[in-house]
Amino acid sequence: MLKNENQEYVLDKNLQDKYDILLGWRKRYTRKEYPRKVMTNLFYDLYAGKALWPKVAEFVSARDKSPGENPNIDFNKALKIIHDTRRKIQLEKIHPNLDLMLSNDVPITAKLCFSDSAQAIESAASGNDEDLEKIEYSYICHGLASNMISYWAAAVLSGKDPEKAIYFINDVLPGGNLETFDDLFEKLIFVSGLYLSGETTSGRNIGKYKALPAFSS
Repeated sequence: MLKNENQEYVLDKNLQDKYDILLGWRKRYTRKEYPRKVMTNLFYDLYAGKALWPKVAEFVSARDKSPGENPNIDFNKALKIIHDTRRKIQLEKIHPNLDLMLSNDVPITAKLCFSDSAQAIESAASGNDEDLEKIEYSYICHGLASNMISYWAAAVLSGKDPEKAIYFINDVLPGGNLETFDDLFEKLIFVSGLYLSGETTSGRNIGKYKALPAFSS
């Protein structure tokens, strides 16, 4: 997995951040409110991640047409550009339109839209612990994939081939095409699932996912 300058695995920190966020929400919201809060925030983040796809395509196109005017940049600088761009998208485009996007069931990919979780949200809010864990796992697994979108985009901005950039940010290179955002997200979900289960190709038996304890009402 991608390492930062301190040689810590970046996704390890991302994972801990997500556990901390979930535990904070558990304290702040009731059992009835919590499941929808989790999924709403997941989609808020995913919508912004998806919006990065055309931004990266624009940069690559400009760089290829005029390489002297749009040179490759350092990865860390590229990551800051991506983080700033993503935050701007969230504040200007996603936040004011989130309720409408959710009510219109605007999809993330052909296989992922908010309505897919409606039954689990209702069931978890009514006390079903199994569905609550499914929602929390979805937040973690899809959320890590969403984080990796930023790392992938920064790798591309710093000069990596889009397909090889996936290998640059982790120790797995999934097969298949990379022509659409759906292709990218499917690959990153695959990587995220391997990371959480501990099945990696590098010999690291990590098994990072741990279910949270029972929700205290």
